Amino acid sequence: MVVGGGYIGFFLAKYFARRGDRVVVVEKRKPLCDKIAKEIDATVFCGDATRVEVLEDAEVDKADVLLAVTGRDNVNIRVAELAKKRFGVPLVVVRVDEAENMRKAIEAGADKVVCMDDFAEYFARVVTAKGYRYLSSFDGEAILEVDVPPDSPVIGQDAREIESRGVRLLLVVQDGRPVIPSSEYVVKADDKLIVFGRKEELEEFLDYAFSG
Repeated sequence: MVVGGGYIGFFLAKYFARRGDRVVVVEKRKPLCDKIAKEIDATVFCGDATRVEVLEDAEVDKADVLLAVTGRDNVNIRVAELAKKRFGVPLVVVRVDEAENMRKAIEAGADKVVCMDDFAEYFARVVTAKGYRYLSSFDGEAILEVDVPPDSPVIGQDAREIESRGVRLLLVVQDGRPVIPSSEYVVKADDKLIVFGRKEELEEFLDYAFSG
């Protein structure tokens, strides 16, 4: 079930419908309801999803997953609370625009919370980043290629100092040649470091490496 038929909700509904899932959409605005019903193979309920009777009519109790993705955090949090605590939906995913509402959503019953603030920060870093790139990302972990700038504080540090920051140094590219670093390897300007770690540790390492 998708609650919210705006831009995000529309494309989520379209994606799951194309995948062959049974999709139910709850949307308050009649023009959007008509558009969704016309363009997507989904059952559409036009009403306020914060009202118990609307969710009952939409048979939310039969949903395996509920995605609350309206443009209003308070609505999504209330829908999560009803879906989880009143109707027992197994998996409730909530969109919030403000990071401070993430805990509220979890306390209300959300199993997963997607914060648009985080997306904005991620895309800003992708657009502006010149010294690193993602090689792979999976399950909260990633592999990055980092170009060491000439003023980076990591210059002169050995592999053990790098790894003390919570990342693992997998490979170094020097003058175009890959080198497996020993624990005594010392970072030089213009090296490319291939590092692995969890997102939080990688972001802290990037902040440090580019703080010169």
